Amino acid sequence: RKIGGFPARDADSEAWLNEGFTEAYTARILLEAGLWSIDDFVADWNISLARYGTSPVATAPNARIQAERQKDFDVNRLPYDRGRILAILWDDVIRSRTQGRLSLDQILRQQMEMASKSSSQSASADVLFPAVVKTMTGFDLGSQLDRYVQRGERLKLQMNAFGPCVIVTAHTQPAFDRGFDLPATLSANRHVTGLEAGGPAERAGLHAVDKIAIDEVPTHDSRTVLTYRVTSEDGQSRVISYHPEGTTQVTFQQLALTRKGHMYPAECRKSLSRP
Repeated sequence: RKIGGFPARDADSEAWLNEGFTEAYTARILLEAGLWSIDDFVADWNISLARYGTSPVATAPNARIQAERQKDFDVNRLPYDRGRILAILWDDVIRSRTQGRLSLDQILRQQMEMASKSSSQSASADVLFPAVVKTMTGFDLGSQLDRYVQRGERLKLQMNAFGPCVIVTAHTQPAFDRGFDLPATLSANRHVTGLEAGGPAERAGLHAVDKIAIDEVPTHDSRTVLTYRVTSEDGQSRVISYHPEGTTQVTFQQLALTRKGHMYPAECRKSLSRP
């Protein structure tokens, strides 16, 4: 509310800002405060980038977020990850346009000042933000908001988006394949349905007649080990674990420390937190 508040209708339409920007700032602040190490910072960003890069809804338009955010886990997480990346991209734009004189910090502080003077709350935060950017830098974010927020085009960070201490890399791995139909299995009272012949679940020992206990955070990252307690047709119980690796490949961005990042942690903490 201090930077303009929510739209009068469809509050979820600005989740890219109120959730995504918050994610970006939280990582920076925890690092700057010494509560996170640089490794923590990189690991947290890599979770977000992997989730975005493997998400089946990564290119969903903003209208879908408005309609399905409260119903679908992947749609719900999308504005957090999309907005977080946009915060970094636009911070770089602002710094570049002003030769380092301004950053996202100064834009949001000015936005807070403008919002405090508007007793009528005539403009929501998502409307004020591009207006302040244009006023302070001359750059019109309109086309980028349309491409990356409204239409949902896939975002990509530049290799040096985080400065000299961290590099943005391309990571390739097997695509996620659970090896059975989870929604159908849940509908069938957790009896395994749609088991893929020769797939990762069958190779791990799962059978179509089995009943499984499901307690997991949804993921599309094949590096995440899936573990199920299984009850077979004769009532015997066992536990199976496996990597849900499919036969195709997926590529997404990840962060890695550079030589400087390893050798100069104090200097890099300051650089990455960008105070």
